[in-house]
Amino acid sequence: MNPAELGESLLCEELEAVIRNAGSIAQEIRSRGLTQHEKTGADNIVTDADYAVTAYLKAQLSLMFPGIIFSDEETEDTEPIDYYQHDLVAIIDPIDGTKCFAKGEKDWGISVGLVRRGMLQTGVIFLPDSNDYFSAERRKGAYLNGTQIHVDREKRLGKARITANTPRLSVDPEDHHAFQLLRDILLYDFSKYVRILGSQVVEITNIAAGRGTDIAFMLKTDNWDIAAGFVILSEAGGKCYSLEGEELGPSVDSILHHEIIFTNGTDIAFLVDLIKQARQRHSAQGQ
Repeated sequence: MNPAELGESLLCEELEAVIRNAGSIAQEIRSRGLTQHEKTGADNIVTDADYAVTAYLKAQLSLMFPGIIFSDEETEDTEPIDYYQHDLVAIIDPIDGTKCFAKGEKDWGISVGLVRRGMLQTGVIFLPDSNDYFSAERRKGAYLNGTQIHVDREKRLGKARITANTPRLSVDPEDHHAFQLLRDILLYDFSKYVRILGSQVVEITNIAAGRGTDIAFMLKTDNWDIAAGFVILSEAGGKCYSLEGEELGPSVDSILHHEIIFTNGTDIAFLVDLIKQARQRHSAQGQ
């Protein structure tokens, strides 16, 4: 099937079967004992399951969609991808939440976002240990195991349940800045509502399905962390913003932001103001 001849829909039973089988591959490798090593430090690891799932997904998606281009976490791109010049690009995170996966915890998932001519078109996320398959296509709604899902209706910031990903602390000054920013935001009268999870795809799908999360801060994120989740959350009625409060649309440019707030639609104007104040303080301290 040529991407240019796909018509409107990219979701199909074959795609679901491939993603679910990828989850089984990861689980099987883990059951035999993982081989793992650090990428940039103890908080950033990769396992043989990551590589196996990546290879499997690329092979299967290439058969389904001849001519497809790939961007994934475990393969270094030799040159930047021009998403607007390709009929179809798959953005893959073979295992998001690798530390949780390696520990035998359930908060990890497989994520595939499909971009058509620069637009975020389709997103699928599978959480193997929960057997939860999330899927969405632009303008067609979001689904969990075939049942349509919607974000929670609670939109009051004072009641919002917040999660966040913690930037890896390294020698990179940007990492320290992101961590300080996150600390300043979350400690402002929100501490009793804040949780830290180990997987960004779990955080996003929790918002999309109304599962106890209303807002998720994503700092120092990459496109493979959020491409599929962006589509799923948007189709479930959620909204995504830059830290400056700009609502992000379906263009692939949206996921090239490295700092994003995912929400169920809660008014975040107050949070945006807090972020602005925190940045001003850090800027003044750095002078």
